[in-house]
Amino acid sequence: MRPWVALLLVPLLLAPNAAAHTQSGDAQSHLTVRRVPLAPGASSAYFVEPGMEEGPWVAGMVFVLYLQFNNASRDLHVELVLNDKDVVADWTLTGEVRHKVSAGIPVDKGPYELRFTNLADAPTSFDYYFDQNCACTYKPVPLDEGWVVFAYDLVKGHTYTVGFPLIPSWRVQGVVATRTRDASSYPDDFAVLQNVSAAGPQWLNLTVKPDKSTRHYFFMTALEGSPSTPSQVYVGLTPLLEEKKADSPGLGFVLALLGLVLVAWRRRA
Repeated sequence: MRPWVALLLVPLLLAPNAAAHTQSGDAQSHLTVRRVPLAPGASSAYFVEPGMEEGPWVAGMVFVLYLQFNNASRDLHVELVLNDKDVVADWTLTGEVRHKVSAGIPVDKGPYELRFTNLADAPTSFDYYFDQNCACTYKPVPLDEGWVVFAYDLVKGHTYTVGFPLIPSWRVQGVVATRTRDASSYPDDFAVLQNVSAAGPQWLNLTVKPDKSTRHYFFMTALEGSPSTPSQVYVGLTPLLEEKKADSPGLGFVLALLGLVLVAWRRRA
C-alpha cells in the first residue's frame, strides 16, 4: 500500500452515515437511501436533488438509480419526471432483487422527481438511492452491489489513470465509457473503453488515452464490502486522477533533426 493511503482511508471509514433514511416529503439528496413500502397498485413520489456540494441539476448530467427489493413482490414501474408532468425516463423493474438503471438530465434545475408504482397484487418494499456524475473527491456506495458515477473531461492524446485505494474487505468493478446518446441509458448509450475489477488491498486503476477530447464516465460498482441494508459500513471511493500529457519531442530527436539539416546544408555548399 502506498504510504499515504492510510490517511485517505480514515475519512472513508469514519464518514457520517450516507445511507440514513430521509423523511417522507423531504427533497432527497444523492447517495441517501430511502425505504419505500407500497400496497398493491399504490404509488409514491419523491423530489430528488443532487446535493448541496454539487449544486442544482445541470443539463447533460447522467442520473443513475440503484434499487433493491426487500421481499418477493417485485413488479415495479419507475418514472423520472420533470416539472410534475414530463416523463424523462421510465423503467419496469421485475424479477431480480437488484436493479441498476440510468438516464440523461435534459434541462437545468428541474424540479425532478421519482415516481414509483407497485404493479403487483401483493405489497412490496424496496430500498433505493440515486447518484449523478461529478468530479467529486469521495463517494460512498451505500448498498451491496450498488453503483456510483464519476466524470472527467479528458484531453485527446494525454494519458490518464484514475486510481481507487481499496481496503481488504472491498471488491469493486470500474468501467470507463464515453456517451454515444443523450438518453444515457447504460450500457446501451455508452461506448465502454475499459472494464476492470480489483479487490483490496490492491488499487483499482483505470487508464485511458482518449482519441478525442470529451467527457469520460467512470461507473463504479461495489461487488463486496457494502451492506445489504443501510448501515455505517460501506465501500467509500476516493478517486485519484493522474495525467501524463502527450509526449513532446525529446532532446535526442531535436539533435538528430539538427544533424540532418547540417548534412543537407553541407551538401549544398
